[in-house]
Amino acid sequence: MAVQMDPERRRKLAELARVHEEWQARHGIDDAEFTPDGAESDRRRSPTPEQEWELVRRTREVLGQDPETGHYLDAGGAETDAVADLDPAGPPLARTNHEAHLFMDLRPCSCGEPAFTRSSAVVTLPDGALASRYSGECKGCGRPREFLFRLPPEPLEDAGEEIRYGGAEPSRLLDAGEWLWAADRFAKAVPAEPHRLAGAEQRRARGRLAAAAAAIDEVLKFVPPDADSVPETAIRSELGRSAYAREPGRFRATRLVAVRDTYRRLLTGRA
Repeated sequence: MAVQMDPERRRKLAELARVHEEWQARHGIDDAEFTPDGAESDRRRSPTPEQEWELVRRTREVLGQDPETGHYLDAGGAETDAVADLDPAGPPLARTNHEAHLFMDLRPCSCGEPAFTRSSAVVTLPDGALASRYSGECKGCGRPREFLFRLPPEPLEDAGEEIRYGGAEPSRLLDAGEWLWAADRFAKAVPAEPHRLAGAEQRRARGRLAAAAAAIDEVLKFVPPDADSVPETAIRSELGRSAYAREPGRFRATRLVAVRDTYRRLLTGRA
């Protein structure tokens, strides 16, 4: 039986979804994230910083926040401490939206379904930092789901069509084994001889190959400067430990670089 969601939260989620759809239509973009199943849009294009800020202000209004500062407001327009109930340890850092979405994809609902209707909003934490809050209903059982991620102080520079999950530092959300598992999942979704594909099929294949190569780059960030492989201590999750136990040799730096370079050659049609 589906879990009942608070009516006010349900109303806000529906309003956020409507605002997002209108914003996409107005600017003619599709900002869907890459997932293990790949982005399907024929016109996928990331928004400009100005367009992103426009969406931030609008979602803040829906959530009862000040559009410019993100601080919550009471009925009289005064700031309130509406996020004081957050985990005192603070939410984990998500370096990019791509990383946050992959983290959520790997943490399914208790019913086993990973997908849920993801409405996002930017909120202000008690320490003044910004965070992204994703909330919605599980597509399997209707259970309400919510994730909160601290945003980096400075966003990464625009990489154009290239997929980047983060900067030079290792991920704090996913361990090396989870990144390798994700790379395998992306790569296995690519048909043989992807350079022979055309149109939307080719775009999907290229997106998945780019995501696979970027995920391998994330595994390599866990290799210490004086080592030649990912140490077992860098594996924290059950999924990661399973991948490491099956084939620890896949975590050697030379093998990781070879796999990543193969994906990149496939992207250019030279493999």
